[in-house]
Amino acid sequence: GAYRTLGGEWNPPYWQAERDLVWHAYQMGAYVEKVVIDSWSCKYSQAGKTAEAIIEYRNAAQLDARSGAARLKLAAAYEAAGDPRALEEYVRAADLRGDDVELQLKAGNLLMVVGRFTDALSRADAVLDKHDNHIAAHILRGNALGGLNNLDDALDEMEEAIRLDRSRGASYTQLGLVEFARGKQAEAEAAFIRATELAPSDTGARLALANFYWASNRLADAGRILLAAV
Repeated sequence: GAYRTLGGEWNPPYWQAERDLVWHAYQMGAYVEKVVIDSWSCKYSQAGKTAEAIIEYRNAAQLDARSGAARLKLAAAYEAAGDPRALEEYVRAADLRGDDVELQLKAGNLLMVVGRFTDALSRADAVLDKHDNHIAAHILRGNALGGLNNLDDALDEMEEAIRLDRSRGASYTQLGLVEFARGKQAEAEAAFIRATELAPSDTGARLALANFYWASNRLADAGRILLAAV
């Protein structure tokens, strides 16, 4: 199933207790990317014609199977239509655009949603091989390790993300999820609270704290946090 996103990161399905805590030749390639993709993007996407865009982007991908731009546009069109084929197209696009860090992370997070934790871990590792201080890649790696039931190493990744930027509230939300999965209630609560302190306007951080209280059968605290988030 689908999982909500909290604090800008994917909210992993494995953090559960009584309730979920919580989503051709170079010339042909140039033709596809510079002419076909750009023109069709304007013609269809801006007009909101997603179905037509999918057809045209699919044709572009068939014209040049090595066009990462065509695959990326097709993936985005599938995503806009709610079509599950978006996942594989994002993965194909990421394979073709290995230096696109954000695309690697998007593909990795989507792989997490469908439980392909080892593949997601590979995406995170590929980014960290070149950008060892990339916070979102550490978060993705931690989530993938958690999905593989390696909670100790998952904790290390979340702590590294926090070390790289102690002012980033979303990292504390992820730390709280790991601590909760490890059965560390006090540590989880402290992390969730710290996330709300660092990002008081982040509704996701407050929902994560409220969900923690709900899962801990602290219903009054959960209600208090939810009312404050409204």
